[in-house]
Amino acid sequence: MASAEPQTDSMISRNGDGQAVLLGGFSEQSQHSHFPRALVCPYTGANDVVDHELPSTGVLWACTVVNSAPPGYFGKVPFGFGVVQLDDGLRIVTRIAADDPASLQIGQPMGLIIEDLPAGADQDAGTMQIWAFAPASDDTASDDTASDDTASGAR
Repeated sequence: MASAEPQTDSMISRNGDGQAVLLGGFSEQSQHSHFPRALVCPYTGANDVVDHELPSTGVLWACTVVNSAPPGYFGKVPFGFGVVQLDDGLRIVTRIAADDPASLQIGQPMGLIIEDLPAGADQDAGTMQIWAFAPASDDTASDDTASDDTASGAR
């Protein structure tokens, strides 16, 4: 049976400045990046994929508000869910962390964050860290707290 453990270790790293970055793949043959990283290029099938740090900023390309918690999710509801187009053009599906997800706007600048979510229904379950994107702003651009670590500045 497959493990239910999140596989974020291979998706997140720290850059030279200590900021969180998503790790994708890049193929020399196709000149395309992708996320999550695959063993072969999803565009050409070439086996020349190397680790590639993705931009930590982008814009909200599409979004919706999730009003019911899916099975196994113990975080705050409602929450945003959508597509962020990174500064290099790659679009990724992601949780959107926003105090008021109904106020999210297409084209809004976004930044990568690492946040703590409840790992279970009771307090004894602890927390788990996940990556998400949040509206970028000057005051969160360099925030380096334990529960909300924005990876780069606002655009």
